[in-house]
Amino acid sequence: MKSGSKGFKDWILEEDLPGTLYINEGGIRKSLVAETPAGKLKCQCGSFGGIVWSHVMFNGETPFSCTCQGAGKSVTMIFHLSGTLEYAHLGHVLSLEGGQHNICFTPVYNTRIELHPADGVVQTLMIDLPVDYYTNLLSGYSETQQRFVKRIAAGDAAWLQEKFMSMTMPMKWIIHSVRQNQRTGILKRLFLEAKTLELLMLQAEQAELRLNPVDAKSRQREALYEARAILERNLDHAPTIKTLARMVGLNEFALKKGFKDTFQETIYGYVSKLKMQQARQMLLDGNKSINEVSALAGYKNPQHFTTAFKKYFGVLPSKLKA
Repeated sequence: MKSGSKGFKDWILEEDLPGTLYINEGGIRKSLVAETPAGKLKCQCGSFGGIVWSHVMFNGETPFSCTCQGAGKSVTMIFHLSGTLEYAHLGHVLSLEGGQHNICFTPVYNTRIELHPADGVVQTLMIDLPVDYYTNLLSGYSETQQRFVKRIAAGDAAWLQEKFMSMTMPMKWIIHSVRQNQRTGILKRLFLEAKTLELLMLQAEQAELRLNPVDAKSRQREALYEARAILERNLDHAPTIKTLARMVGLNEFALKKGFKDTFQETIYGYVSKLKMQQARQMLLDGNKSINEVSALAGYKNPQHFTTAFKKYFGVLPSKLKA
């Protein structure tokens, strides 16, 4: 275990299966007892200010079982990353698929879990927050949060949403950035604190959008305006539609259709227009040749640029240059 400044701890737990992992940190007590013929159980952990991150990875080729036991007054942000996890909770058998998330409060639990690896792996990220930390942030945010907080205050096990939500691309990016992070000590603590709040914000926001379709439409509109801003900021190296869709958290169809409906032109058409306007300004400035402007506009053949420029502006670039 590594101890950083300001009470930050960073450590890795590993066990050959069958085996058991124990986490006893920040008021959180957990044990994972895995039973399988062969495989490995690994947990990357971080702890600071009563917040505990635990990224649990089960490596095995066949389905297997484990028992999850725990106690502690914490609210848990759950991001299930890969594989399928089945277990009984609050009288129901639940199936958690890779790419789903939720927030729960379970003061004491002893749960039998069946795990079905995807490509040999089951991965779950859990972020345990002190109850006071969570309630101080979100108790007054919405009716959904207020009901959840009341259940917590009563000591009742509860989920923020009855059904698991699908992880958005921003959530996946944040988790990926955490897994790739190389910082240590106080910088890693600051990084994880920031990412904790970002993920919590996204979960709280999505829980409300799921209930309010008007807000969902508003969120999509914001995503479309963000997509347009990204194109404007990265005109020289515009992202592909696939990449742009991931950046703003929309699927490709919704991005293309929404962009056309909102701005009355296609993404390709918008980028082409911006490049032509940029090229025209460079020619008017008189600092670059037509061949140079053609290359900067993304044309390998200057003649093709000349044709496109005349079609767009009704005048040859050489006339503008003159």
